[in-house]
Amino acid sequence: MSEASLTGNSFARRFNPLGLRRPRVDILDFGLFLPAIWLPGAVGISLRLIGPLFVVIPVGVCLVYAVLRSTVPPRLLTAYFAFCLVLAVLSEYHLFPTSWQIYFRDAAIVRQLIPMLAYLAVGWATKAYFQRRIRAGNPFFGAPITLTLCVVVAPTIMYLEGFRYPGEDAAQA
Repeated sequence: MSEASLTGNSFARRFNPLGLRRPRVDILDFGLFLPAIWLPGAVGISLRLIGPLFVVIPVGVCLVYAVLRSTVPPRLLTAYFAFCLVLAVLSEYHLFPTSWQIYFRDAAIVRQLIPMLAYLAVGWATKAYFQRRIRAGNPFFGAPITLTLCVVVAPTIMYLEGFRYPGEDAAQA
């Protein structure tokens, strides 16, 4: 054996100790999950660009991705979502003490459940994505694009949109 083949072989073993093969391009990853993560990452909190679709598109796509991957939802996250649903039902029927519900709006209950549904959907899809990626040996596959979108593109879009934090102006500070 030549020294070059041993060096190349040891290099491959060091960076892929289990001898896992490189995963092929997957249409579900590139067509559903990664764009659903990249959209909010790139837009930031500039909701004016796409309005309520900012929530509907990524959450819906994450749910579809998780179902198509045939993964079980995370148990603790599902239990937490079920707990939130029970609280919403109790709140809807005014079964909490009156000191807890001085101001009450029926529409606020649904509005407060949407972030919980989004959290469940993204958590479920993330579990499905990373189960596959960890088995394949490259869990940080989409990280460079995601970081670029979140750290460079999103702040740029928010700046161009005129988004400012309260007290950010020197005159207000």
